[in-house]
Amino acid sequence: VRLLSEDWSGTLVLVGPSGEIARAVVPEARLTARPIPGQGLERSRLIESLAASAAHIVRSQNRYRHSPVSGGLYLFYDLDAKVYRSPHWIWGWGPAVKMLLEAAKIPEVASRFQPGELVRVADEIGRMSLRSADNEVLPGMPLSRWDRGNDMEYGHLEAYSPADTGFLMGWAWIPLYEATGDRAYLEASKKLAGVLERLTREFSLMPQNYWAASRSWGDVTIDESGFGTEGIAELYRVTREEHYRELGRVYMRQHLAAMERPDGLWDRGWSRTRGQRLPSAKMTRGLGWAMEGLLACQRMDPEGDWLARAIRLGDHLLAAQHPGGHFSFNFDRPTEEVGFTAKGTALWSLLFSGAYGASGEQRYLEGSRRALRWCLDNQYAGPDPEAHGGLPGVSPHSAAGYRPFSRVSCAYGAGFFGLAVAEELKRAPR
Repeated sequence: VRLLSEDWSGTLVLVGPSGEIARAVVPEARLTARPIPGQGLERSRLIESLAASAAHIVRSQNRYRHSPVSGGLYLFYDLDAKVYRSPHWIWGWGPAVKMLLEAAKIPEVASRFQPGELVRVADEIGRMSLRSADNEVLPGMPLSRWDRGNDMEYGHLEAYSPADTGFLMGWAWIPLYEATGDRAYLEASKKLAGVLERLTREFSLMPQNYWAASRSWGDVTIDESGFGTEGIAELYRVTREEHYRELGRVYMRQHLAAMERPDGLWDRGWSRTRGQRLPSAKMTRGLGWAMEGLLACQRMDPEGDWLARAIRLGDHLLAAQHPGGHFSFNFDRPTEEVGFTAKGTALWSLLFSGAYGASGEQRYLEGSRRALRWCLDNQYAGPDPEAHGGLPGVSPHSAAGYRPFSRVSCAYGAGFFGLAVAEELKRAPR
């Protein structure tokens, strides 16, 4: 008997028209939760935390062989329903892939797993995303997700997103190319970049979504699409081909012209048909995606003004960070009203770390560490072994709005958390 979850015990019975055919007994669960030891940012605690995060991602892999996205990741684990959700949100797999690859480089973490397991799982996730790029809708662009909503026919719609796939390229495809040497990841990245180059010529601002059912581009591009330069910057880093750097510049300039405000924040979005901005929602995670894009541009083009723009944006979040290190879902509103954002806090820990590395501004290192301590203190180590190592959050947008105010752990949130831990480990004394 092969179970989809290792944490299960009981009796399986197969019944046919004439009665019982067979049965199998699983006498006891094989997963046991245990506390994550340590205090503060001491190295031993960081090692234990990263190992737990990596194990959580390994358990989140979709191992059902008949699934159309077999080998990928369930994006969410729902602690209240005790179920994995959303295996079809491909764009969000990237940070988890990168985190597994970084964990594999640290002997104290990698030794907790089977030899080569972390890279193997990361590669399986990446290969699933590569397969989705072999399509007739937008050849070369992997599927972003099957979006969901009560207003959609059958409850879901197939969505392709230039920004989302740039994000995936940067966090998964290029790191996997470097880790495995498989040029399929590099060639897929180049092909995707060619699609992005064409779209920057066709549109003054690249649309957010392409809807396969209607064969049409959506109207609104949102601030979150700023993160698309992550992949462009990484592709330029490994190829040093100048046209990729120019693509990144054009991509970001289009977004800045449409959404950046004089105070450094970004508006929430831009409507092409109305030629109108949508006011900033001051959403912690959404503005984090904009910050990520600016920092990626800084790595790619350090002579530009990207870092100055990133600092102006980041200062708003530094000022809004709660004393305990976390953020409200909307950074300017009380947690009691809008909930806290676990994945936003993990994301900003990594972003503040990147801003510190680029600027040397000590206040960004302090902000990163405050957020990281909060994540470490709130990493799950309770009675549900499937959730162990995850970073549950509660907000009106839990599970991308599917489970409002439920306790949900997100794979890319765990990925960003683990990556922030890995960055802190580079600074931690041995």
